[in-house]
Amino acid sequence: MKMELTPNENKNKSNLCSPWKKGQSGNPQGRPPTKRIKENIEYVIGKKKLKQFYNLSNSEVDFWEKAILTMSVSELKILSGGKQKGEMDAKIANEVPVYAVNLTRAILMDMASGKTNTIDRLRERQFGKAIQKIELTGKDGIDLMPARVLSKAEAKELLESLNNEF
Repeated sequence: MKMELTPNENKNKSNLCSPWKKGQSGNPQGRPPTKRIKENIEYVIGKKKLKQFYNLSNSEVDFWEKAILTMSVSELKILSGGKQKGEMDAKIANEVPVYAVNLTRAILMDMASGKTNTIDRLRERQFGKAIQKIELTGKDGIDLMPARVLSKAEAKELLESLNNEF
């Protein structure tokens, strides 16, 4: 039996409906960046560079990661700014994204402490997790537990016990 709503209840129910259509966002352009953030970035990198400001695209991130995976230790040290002859060249320091520099530093710190966490995650990100084969059989492919064939009497007894139990 369906109950009718009073006019007051109907009014309250309409307030619960979303003003947007299904699949439509209430804020399609997102939250605008605050002026304070823009001013802070401008203070750090300057007005000229702020106009050229951009994010690394996925393809650029992939390119850097693949390149870093193939570098030697001495190349990683140069890129991280820790080469033995001195600091990173000024040209490299101004051109290389911080992401690449920090990634090389993380790899070098892992290497110094005998870990491979950063390299493992980087490799998995680029090439996917390594497939691990797990053998579910015994020695030489023999079943771990051989299948047991029940006689009619044993099958009937098992079925009755299951029926009684459940």
